[in-house]
Amino acid sequence: AAFRGGNNNAAYDGNSNSLLGMPATNVSLTGFRAYARNRGAAGKNGAGWNCDVYELQKTCYWLYVVEYANLNSQAGFNAQPTSEGYRQGGLGMGVTALVYALWGEFNDYNPFICCGHTSSLGNQTGVVDFIAPPEYKVALIMQVPSYRGIENPFGHIWSWVDGCKFRIQSDAAGGLSQFYVCDDPSLFQDSDYSDYKLRGNISRYAGYVKEMLIGEFGNNMPKVADASSATYFCDYCSTSIPASGEMLRGLLLGGGSYNGATAGLACTYSSYVPSSADQTFGTRLCFIP
Repeated sequence: AAFRGGNNNAAYDGNSNSLLGMPATNVSLTGFRAYARNRGAAGKNGAGWNCDVYELQKTCYWLYVVEYANLNSQAGFNAQPTSEGYRQGGLGMGVTALVYALWGEFNDYNPFICCGHTSSLGNQTGVVDFIAPPEYKVALIMQVPSYRGIENPFGHIWSWVDGCKFRIQSDAAGGLSQFYVCDDPSLFQDSDYSDYKLRGNISRYAGYVKEMLIGEFGNNMPKVADASSATYFCDYCSTSIPASGEMLRGLLLGGGSYNGATAGLACTYSSYVPSSADQTFGTRLCFIP
C-alpha cells in the first residue's frame, strides 16, 4: 500500500484496476517538487532531488533525434538496425490508444501500466507488450516503450516538468506567450519569473508543431503550430489564451493514454497552472548530481 499510485484509491486493491505499483498522479507540480525534496539536500546546490526537469527532458529529446535521425518518436518500433548499423523507425505509438470513456469506466482515468513493466529491458531501448484486462471491455494490446531505461517516455500519463514555465498573456494584455527556463534547481518556484530566463515566444495556438524555438540552447518548445502528425516535428502542442490579464502556467509533457498521434516526446500542454492536479498528471523522480 505504500506504493499505491494514481489517486491512492484503496477500493481497487486486489482487482484488475488496482493502483498498487502504479505511478502516483493527482498531485500538482508544486506538490511533486516538495515530495522529491523530501529525499534530502544532496545534489546540485542542495536541491538535487526533483520531479521531472526540463533540461533533462530536453537532452533526452535531442539524444533520441540524433540516434534515430527522425522527428517522429511514434514511428513504428524496429529492433533491427539498418545494414549500416543505425537505428530505424521510432518508439512506436506507446500507451496512447485507450478509449477515453472506457478508461474512465475502468479506473476513473488513473494509471494502469505498473511501474517497472519494461524492467526486463534494463537500460536498453525496446517495447514490452501490455494486454488490457477484460474489464476494459475492448481487446487491446499495447506496446509499452522504454528509451534507454526511461519507461513510457511519452504517453500513459502526462508528466509535470519543473525548471520552466510559461507566461501567457491575453490579447489585450500584450498578446504574447513566453517560455522561461531556470537551470538552478534551488531556485525553482511557481510565484513569478525571478531567476528564470526568457527563451522566446511560443505558439499562441494549438496544433502540430511546425517550428521549434531551438536557438543556442536547443529549446524544443513549439514556436509555430501548423503541421500534421506525419510532418515536421509530428507532435502536438495544446495551449489556451486567458480572457484577460496574464497567467503563469507550467509544462505538461508527453501526452496521455487517450492522445493517440498527438502524443510524443515533444508533445506539450501549457494550459494549467502549477497548482493543478488530475488523475492523468504524474511526473518522474530525477536526481541532479
